[in-house]
Amino acid sequence: GLREELDVPVGVISCAVGGTSIEQWRPVIDPDVTNAGPGGGCGPSRELYDKWLSPLIPYRIAGILWWQGESNARNAESYGKKFASLISEWRDVWMLGDIPFIWVQLQKVSPKGPGWLKTISNKRSVIADMQRVPLNMPNTAMIATYDVTAGDLHPPEAEKKIISQRLVLAAMHLAYGRTSEYSGPLPERAHMNGDSLIVEFSHSSKVLKTMKNPTIPAGTEGVDVIGFEIAEDANHYVQVKGAIRGKSVRIPILKSQRPLWVRYAWGSMPFGNLYNSDGLPAPTFRLKVSQ
Repeated sequence: GLREELDVPVGVISCAVGGTSIEQWRPVIDPDVTNAGPGGGCGPSRELYDKWLSPLIPYRIAGILWWQGESNARNAESYGKKFASLISEWRDVWMLGDIPFIWVQLQKVSPKGPGWLKTISNKRSVIADMQRVPLNMPNTAMIATYDVTAGDLHPPEAEKKIISQRLVLAAMHLAYGRTSEYSGPLPERAHMNGDSLIVEFSHSSKVLKTMKNPTIPAGTEGVDVIGFEIAEDANHYVQVKGAIRGKSVRIPILKSQRPLWVRYAWGSMPFGNLYNSDGLPAPTFRLKVSQ
């Protein structure tokens, strides 16, 4: 952990309440939300900011770690904008500048269970994709998790340990100046080039590569990049395989296909094998294809 890396005592302030939505943690009232908790049972927007976060603002902190999202399944499409606003609002009230803000992209969520869990599972990928929105803000980082989680809404300790190790990499870079890679490959652009769809990535380290992990279905191991899907509209996707070309992925396209969208590691229980040369996975994402 950070203590071992820095060789100094490290304090962590935990401000966590289960089953809450992002609106409850913002310092503004959301006029579109009357009951911000799942099922309408956790009170109005801003409630938890006033009760739990506001008393912590006098503390000088080195950065913020955030792991939330599933309770916004009912309004997943607006999550990205609200998340970016929350980051700006928290930085403003702390008055410490653009302090590091690091978050965990929503893990796999098994659809097995009651109706509310199925709702979360169905919207898992939309929320995860929306969590990419604030990555254009300074001093931010996101940790992908689908490759090491099994679908539990509350991952067990063995899974959390791997996630925490990835969080430490980001914290060491953003808060403490380590220059090594801290993020998995992030999609930058998808475009057609002849009979191929090219998806370009940043944070590729030296090169992109494939890695075996627990998400890979039996019989699909190999050098092909799996986990990609393309669509000619926003709703009807088909699975495709790709090949790594340095810091890009090339996906062969049939003459009859005219892809407008590409997505990766999508669904409630996604799979994928794309990593950078530092062993960090590409996140769940969806991109529009430029022609």
